Amino acid sequence: MNYNLTMKLLGYYSSENQFMKPETRFPDEVVQLATLFKKTFEETFTEDMLSTIKEKQFVEDFNGNTVFILRDWDGDLYAYYPREGTARISGVNYRKNTITFVPRYMGAWFTLGSKIEFIKQDSNRTKTNSSEQHEEDDDFSFMDWIKGIFSK
Repeated sequence: MNYNLTMKLLGYYSSENQFMKPETRFPDEVVQLATLFKKTFEETFTEDMLSTIKEKQFVEDFNGNTVFILRDWDGDLYAYYPREGTARISGVNYRKNTITFVPRYMGAWFTLGSKIEFIKQDSNRTKTNSSEQHEEDDDFSFMDWIKGIFSK
């Protein structure tokens, strides 16, 4: 498996009874994947960073029993369950009416294993290139639906 992936955090499921089925198809690959997710989450969501996040429900859920859903550039979905330090790559899906989407500024593209650099929340910024335009116009539900049609 290629672990040099460009990804974005889409959302999460969180509840007292939340769980994630173990990966059975690619058990060896998800060990390395979970290690890289852990590194990304530890570098991004430090105590200092969490204290600056305005969405208190996200902070509460982040520290709770939560499974995070991520998407790579090709539209493939991944799941990460920090509580158990596990990941999943096969059979990952979500329902847009039950997932909690992360705030848009947290949906920045990042390289797996590196810190997520959040999108600046300056609503008056000037769009200077197409990558910034793509980032702001990225609609999770519509784009995920389109990517899902053409995914492997």
